[in-house]
Amino acid sequence: MRVGPWRGKQHQVNDLHHEPAPRGGGGRVAIAISATETILTRSSAAWPQALTLIAVIAAASIAVWPTWPPLLHTWHVMPDYDYGELLVPFIVVWLAVRCEHLPAPTTRISLLAIASLLLSIAVWLVAYQASSNIGEQLMIPAILWSAVWSALGLPIAMRLAVPIACLYFAIPLWEFLVPILQSVAVRVTETILGVVGIPVHIEGFVVSIPEGTFKIAEGCAGRRYFVVCVTIAALLAGTTRMRPLRAAAFLIVAAALSIVTNWLRILTVIYAGHVTNMQSYLVRVEHLSFGWALFAVLMVVVCLIGSRFAQSGTLPPVHSEQRRGAAAMRELLMRPSMPIVLSILLIPFLAVMYSQNVLASTAASHGDRTVLLRLPMDVSGWSGPRSPGEEWQPRYPGAAAVQRGSYAGAAGDVEVFLAEYARSLRGRKLVSYVNTLFPADWMVLHRQDLRIGTANAAGPKVELLRLETPLGERWVLTYLYRVGGFDTRSATLAQITDGVLAWGGLHRSRIAAVASRCRPSCDAATARVRSFWSLARPQLLAQP
Repeated sequence: MRVGPWRGKQHQVNDLHHEPAPRGGGGRVAIAISATETILTRSSAAWPQALTLIAVIAAASIAVWPTWPPLLHTWHVMPDYDYGELLVPFIVVWLAVRCEHLPAPTTRISLLAIASLLLSIAVWLVAYQASSNIGEQLMIPAILWSAVWSALGLPIAMRLAVPIACLYFAIPLWEFLVPILQSVAVRVTETILGVVGIPVHIEGFVVSIPEGTFKIAEGCAGRRYFVVCVTIAALLAGTTRMRPLRAAAFLIVAAALSIVTNWLRILTVIYAGHVTNMQSYLVRVEHLSFGWALFAVLMVVVCLIGSRFAQSGTLPPVHSEQRRGAAAMRELLMRPSMPIVLSILLIPFLAVMYSQNVLASTAASHGDRTVLLRLPMDVSGWSGPRSPGEEWQPRYPGAAAVQRGSYAGAAGDVEVFLAEYARSLRGRKLVSYVNTLFPADWMVLHRQDLRIGTANAAGPKVELLRLETPLGERWVLTYLYRVGGFDTRSATLAQITDGVLAWGGLHRSRIAAVASRCRPSCDAATARVRSFWSLARPQLLAQP
């Protein structure tokens, strides 16, 4: 049995006092008094920088105040992000704890930090005017961190980088991973089922075996597993002060475990359907409980792995000398960088007031009376426009003008949808979460680019989707955006362009969509919509 001093205890006592404590109860009292004095001393040294930091972060948060209500709404309505209401208070406490050992602020103004803050605000303003909630939310951590960097210097900003960056886990940016996770899950499922000898046919996100069909929908992509697992891993790595390489390795391990666990869930359900001829409880009744059970096991495993990573790979504690008292507080607030940072943070606040008053009143005075939207006429080889069918119903509320029609050609019919916006009003935009080209219960089976044009001249690419209705009928849908004379198939580029041009006042933006039923096949429908686009594109996108 090894006998010797306990280094952890000895280090803790040495931090409190170097003099030997008296024997008996007086020793315990002396240690308690010393501990109290140490805590008070550290707190009195830390509070000037803590209050200054709170002022900077509060000013930056108020500057982008329109972003917070939609984010709070997201936490309430999206189950995969409902932990955001707990994560943000945790980050606030984490920042407060970090304030105890902050390094001294720098004395020089960093032009690079000022540029970073200005750039972050500029991107936020474009996202705001484009009504891009996710774009605004993505800039919150960047603006907060750049404001701290500009006001207090890079050493303090780096010390607080990890807690501020963890805000990204409360922002629904991870939705962009869903198609990727879906595609990978489908390919892995196809491979493993083939290895175990189960015949399988894949079409889009639909997996067919002899006993039945399974659809790997967005909810089956493993988004919740991935987001929550990586969030827990990041919090463990940050709060235990893992070394950077070990923290990165831990995050990779946690992400890989979450993805593999979701694959296991999908394969288990499909295999159960195979061996029971679709009569398993997991197939016939529900498999949510099974998913939650796997999720609980996954969380336990991640926490155990995190504790092992943290045992021998943590950073040493940071100690710093800080000035105390009201004088230190005044010195921090009177730093030359503080008025500059606060002045810059007024920019988004004043810009929002300008948008809500000047731009809105200008748009309202012009109104939508000047918008004249016509369907293509006299398209060679096509007769129409005629009344459209009722099955395909795009929804673009707030558009200045909307037109729908159908055309008949030698190879079959196509349907056309046009929507145009003329006002620069926030919430009435070409690209918005309330706008949709097809009903929510239609499933995207495939997505690709489609080149349009004539034999003599190649045209632009449009976005092509293969869709399936709840009744099993399939459609081919193509679309293209035009914003201020700029054509793109990307909703993101259209939204960015719209946000930039909106600060200049009124401008036109339009979406043109052409769709056709897969009769006799989706390849035939693709040929029809390509032919119609090639002949009618100038009329579809014309903005008089």
